[in-house]
Amino acid sequence: MKTLSTLIVIAVLTIAVLAQRAQNNSDEKLRARNAPDLFVFSASAFGPDKSGDSHFTIEVGNTGSKTITAIEWEYYRAIEGQNKSTDKFRSDKLRLLSNERQKLTGKVNHYSDDFVKSFNLDTVRIMRVEYEDGSSWQRQTDRDR
Repeated sequence: MKTLSTLIVIAVLTIAVLAQRAQNNSDEKLRARNAPDLFVFSASAFGPDKSGDSHFTIEVGNTGSKTITAIEWEYYRAIEGQNKSTDKFRSDKLRLLSNERQKLTGKVNHYSDDFVKSFNLDTVRIMRVEYEDGSSWQRQTDRDR
């Protein structure tokens, strides 16, 4: 009986994970967070550290053929009673080759449970990608549209 119960729990959890993955990867959400040649695979957060700071990590992969040397990304969230707030990060001195993955971490100088818990794939957006050959891609801002 325990084995059957365990199998049922595993099956239910598997279905829930697959449903969440599909929800996070709709075409609209993929376009909102990724960039040409760069895919965001995961997002995680932790905090506070000893200084009271929060840390956000994204795992990105180079899906193009050119080497990526810099990435700008942001964490955007709605704050009760206010407009959306953004925290911007820049990772320079990268050498992200084609088909390679790397984790990027940004630090924010404040912490709250809601602040850290709300960080997920839907709150991440790649804003700029710079390549070794000097070319770049930049997301249009809302006011450019």
